[in-house]
Order: sequence, then structure tokens, then C-alpha cells
Amino acid sequence: MTESANATTTRSLQRLWALAVVSWFSYLLVTVSSQSLHESGSGQHSLLYLLGLFGVATICYWMAIREASRMPSNRRTLMAIAAPSILFRVTLLFSDPIEEIDIYRYLWDGEATTAGVNPFRYSPQQILATSFDHELPDDLARLVTRRDSSPEMRNILERVHFGQLPTIYPPVSQAVFALAAFMTPQGSSVLTRMIVFKTWFVVFDLGTIWLVFRLLREASRPLNLLLVYAWCPLLMKEIANSGHLDALAVFLTTAASLCALRIGESNSRSRSDRFWSAASGIFLALAVGAKLYPVILAPWLFSRFVRRHGWRFALSPCLLFTVLTLLVTWPMWPDRTPSPAVTESHTASPQLQADDKPPLPPAEVSTEPRDPSESLRAFLSKWEMN
Repeated sequence: MTESANATTTRSLQRLWALAVVSWFSYLLVTVSSQSLHESGSGQHSLLYLLGLFGVATICYWMAIREASRMPSNRRTLMAIAAPSILFRVTLLFSDPIEEIDIYRYLWDGEATTAGVNPFRYSPQQILATSFDHELPDDLARLVTRRDSSPEMRNILERVHFGQLPTIYPPVSQAVFALAAFMTPQGSSVLTRMIVFKTWFVVFDLGTIWLVFRLLREASRPLNLLLVYAWCPLLMKEIANSGHLDALAVFLTTAASLCALRIGESNSRSRSDRFWSAASGIFLALAVGAKLYPVILAPWLFSRFVRRHGWRFALSPCLLFTVLTLLVTWPMWPDRTPSPAVTESHTASPQLQADDKPPLPPAEVSTEPRDPSESLRAFLSKWEMN
């Protein structure tokens, strides 16, 4: 490299670091300014102010993509991409979720599972409305005991929206919720519990960055394109700030794609190709068990196997994917027993609350177990999609 080219690269690297500093400062201001939707106290955030901060980070993001596209893919450039991406996420990890409430459901689901109860069995509304005045099923009694174990548990339950429905999140996600709840110290505040859960999602997001790097290298694409994912402000908001579990599904889907890409184009059908095809099917099945929607990638994945080595080669990973998907989604399948969801006690009108809090449960709620597929059916039939 000539002296002039070296000087140009150095200036580009300095500009990239400068954009990283401005972006980090924006995220730092978001962290100290944001406030959870249902938290009380001074310093309530202004959405326009926070949108402005994310806007600054987005402008820096666009400029950084342009700058990185002109730079060589060497160790110094990749460090300037990777290190800030970690710093951005760690900074926002300690921020309150902005206008987001999904994480309260995650928190309660994790508590239910660690209490040894199927999280698809009872709705939060049932737990809130149930007391020990009457004899309760053993599993429901354990949940009510968990509810009364601390004020934080009751607060979490009261903040779960659509609490009349049992959980909709698939079993692979439930396993992560349970692990995060198990690692959370007893008596922790709601904010501390959120940080523990969000830490897990950020770890999966960082894992995806590593997988994207491997994908770029495997596909012989410029490694600096890693910045497109690593610095994306939408990811900072949705995962590090809001704590959305999509980080898990994205990680597993990206892993499935990387495994599929590693299958060779020769007709040898080597042991390595069979291993990577099986791994791809397993990862995609686990992704479906995390968020369901990765199932739409299954036709693309197996058509790739067919193009590489034919139908007979593709049959094994296809069968593996199908069987494992059925297994990991089994707890969500419809209950063949009559669902108590249609009884009058479940359709009673909830009591409204002020301050945009979720409605309180009606005075009487059935203590019968729910149909595990009830929430999914309600989502598919009644929710408006983007």
C-alpha cells in the first residue's frame, strides 16, 4: 500500500471511529432519558426527543456504511466495526424499554416454568384473580404462591397485556425465559429482572454478528458489510432497549443459513455435506420453536439441498426438520379436551385502569387449564398485521 493510500485509510478509520462516538453518545442519552411505560417518577421521557436521538444514530449509521465500503477489510477496520457494536448494545442494555410491554410476559413465563408449571396452562388473568379461599389445583396453587412471593411478581403480572390469554411464545423461547428467570436473584427489582433477560437476548444478537461475519466470509463478500447488521439502530432499539426475543429466532435462522451455505456443490455427497444439511435442519426447527415465523424459510432451504445433491439427499434433513419442529411445538398444539375459554367466567369484561395500565381481571375467572393453542388462534384471527 502506498503512503497516500495508507493516509487515506487512516483518515477513513478516524471518521468511522468518530461516527461510532457520536452514535454511542446518542445511545447513552437514550439510556439516561428513557423510562419504562409503567414506571412512575420524575424525568418522563419525550418521545420526540428519543426519536431525535435515534435519528442521529441512524444518520451516523448511513454515513458509516458509506465510509466502511471504501475501506480495506483488515483487522483494524473490523475492530472499528465490532467494538462499537458491542458498546452500543451494552449501553442500551441498562435503559428502560421505551413504550414496550412484551418483556413483562417473558418475565412471568420464566417464573411459571421455574415453578414447574407449563406456561401455556394458565393465563396471567387467572393467576391474578385466584385466591386460596378455595381448593386449587396443585400447579395453579404454585403460581399463586409465586405471585404472592414479592410485590415485583404481582407488578409484573399486572403489566402483562392481553392477560386473559395464555402465553403465545413457543417452547424454545420458553426455555430461554426459564433459564433467565433461574439466573435472576430472588427479590430482584423489575428493572433488574429486565436487564437479566435483555442480557440473554443481547448475547444472542452478538452471536448473530459473529454468524453474519462467517456468512460473509463463506460467500466471499466484503467483510466490512458486517457493519450493516452490527450498527443497525433498529436492532439497538428492539433488542438491547426493548428486549424482544426475536434475537433468538434470528440467531438460530442465521445459523441454519450458514450451515446450508457450507454444503458443497459437488456430487460426492460427502459426510461433511450430510452433517451440515442435518445441522441446518436442526437450527431451523429450533428457530421455529423460538418464534414460528422462520418456517417460511423451509422451502428455500430444502430447495437448496435439492439443487446441490438431489431429492434423495434432501429427504434426510427435511424429515429431521419436520420431526424436530413437531416436537418443539408440541406443547402449543390444541388441547383435545373442551376449552374452558368459552365459559362466561372467561369472557367477563375486565375492569379498566388509568395511566394506560393493563385492565384488571374480572371478579371471577375460571381455574380450569386453558387450551395451549388459544392465544395463537386469537393472534391469527383477530390481530392486525404490519
